[in-house]
Amino acid sequence: DNAEQKSEQQAQATPKVHSLEKLDAIKELVAKNAFVVVDFYAPWCGPCKFMAPIIEDLSCEHTDIAFAKVDIDKLDSVFTPFELGGKQVNIS
Repeated sequence: DNAEQKSEQQAQATPKVHSLEKLDAIKELVAKNAFVVVDFYAPWCGPCKFMAPIIEDLSCEHTDIAFAKVDIDKLDSVFTPFELGGKQVNIS
């Protein structure tokens, strides 16, 4: 019963993935939350498109974690501070 009820709540939950466009916004989100998942994506990236609905689902399941996405084409400068060398990177 409890697992079924939780599943229904997740199905009804609205994904909460912050769309960040400035490095300061990323730093602020990280500073204000114990756990943060940041999806560095590009609109043209096939694997990124595949991951988007998964990240939205996770944001519904794990409301104690802050989820964000950053369009690397609009905010390419984030690669230096986060030391991301390639376009397809998963950080655990």
